[in-house]
Amino acid sequence: MCAGACTRYHKRAPGNGPMIRRLGVLTPMNQLLSLYDRISRLPFGGFIFTKAMTLRAPYFSAIRPLVKDLRSGYCEVAMRDHRSLRNKFGKISTGAVCTLSDLTGRLAIDASVPTGWRWIAKEMNIQYCKKPYGNLHAICTFDPSEIAIDEYISVPIKIFDSSGNTVVRVNISFYICSERNYEYMYV
Repeated sequence: MCAGACTRYHKRAPGNGPMIRRLGVLTPMNQLLSLYDRISRLPFGGFIFTKAMTLRAPYFSAIRPLVKDLRSGYCEVAMRDHRSLRNKFGKISTGAVCTLSDLTGRLAIDASVPTGWRWIAKEMNIQYCKKPYGNLHAICTFDPSEIAIDEYISVPIKIFDSSGNTVVRVNISFYICSERNYEYMYV
């Protein structure tokens, strides 16, 4: 079972799938969160979910991530250190750090937007606090009630090393719109 901050289904709507309580109102749970909720209960559920996700978006498989936790407004992803991620100086490459933060932010925003809404990443700002070495894990936390249609939302992500020190801070701006305005997102 998950912590008290995690949203759970309260009842099922006929033909519409699981429902969750958001801001005191029952709304349909989006597909990503529903899938993670079902798979994470299984043994090795996080590993199975991550493999399925990297098959859907193969670009992210290059860093060999592991989704540790996912709920509305929160995502935690771990990345183990291995030779293919290091640059010539022996630290984790900037590309791998950006991919980890991109994956964490995208999963968090996708788990938080209501069904029928779309999003696109518009801007990413990265600030290195120290050189990233070893195993890393990224945490994205924001208030999902700040999400509004036809608005930008800035999502903060912190990346920690194995000793718990913050090595990178990232802010990603996402543009949120309805499904019918989806073609205007690229303007």
